[in-house]
Amino acid sequence: MPRILIADDDDELRLALAQLLELEGFQIAGAPDGPAALNLAHQCHYDLILLDVKMPGPDGLEVLAALHAQLPDIPIIMMSGQTGRNTVANALRYGASDFIMKPFNDEFVLLAVRRALRLPG
Repeated sequence: MPRILIADDDDELRLALAQLLELEGFQIAGAPDGPAALNLAHQCHYDLILLDVKMPGPDGLEVLAALHAQLPDIPIIMMSGQTGRNTVANALRYGASDFIMKPFNDEFVLLAVRRALRLPG
């Protein structure tokens, strides 16, 4: 059963994503900010990380760069509600495997997660 870390400072969104993914059979952990995401990512193995761009502490792009350097085999999907081309380009340059825009629908999230984990359908 794949383990997914969701790092987002929006508690409601983090909980909604967790519920959606748990219903699909994934094990979920959540982090409200960059330091917590970094800490959890080093405490336990995750198969995928969903990471918000705008968070307190080191922002999502800084966390992405650190995680990609330290754990390069874990796919990271960046999420953001306010994005310019530079943010998307930087996320991909720093090692993001995908980028999804908020608000997103459940099917789009599930498709991105399955694609990142190389799961069918």
